Amino acid sequence: MEQRKRKNSPQLMFDDMPPPVDGIAAQARHVLGFLNEKTGRHFRGVDTNLKLICLRLTSGATVEDCKAIIARQVRRWKGTDMEQYLRPVTLFNETKFEQYLGECTPNQ
Repeated sequence: MEQRKRKNSPQLMFDDMPPPVDGIAAQARHVLGFLNEKTGRHFRGVDTNLKLICLRLTSGATVEDCKAIIARQVRRWKGTDMEQYLRPVTLFNETKFEQYLGECTPNQ
């Protein structure tokens, strides 16, 4: 019963999942750490926060793409009403991510 409860928990740690191919989990943690550093927040490395990042990385985005989006959106939203949206669920949502990536110039 304890094991089943843990699997269904929304706070399931990403470390408890099977290791992804090519170090995607480590890359996702790096991206999450960069988001925390840039925003001054403390998003935890739980499945909810890492899953979307992993999906973007496995669909062809690079760590540098993710960091460019974070840096750009922080510059645009920090200190505004939009600052509340500097979070994994907004930045790494499939539709929004592609939009943000398309808005980034190569130097951003």
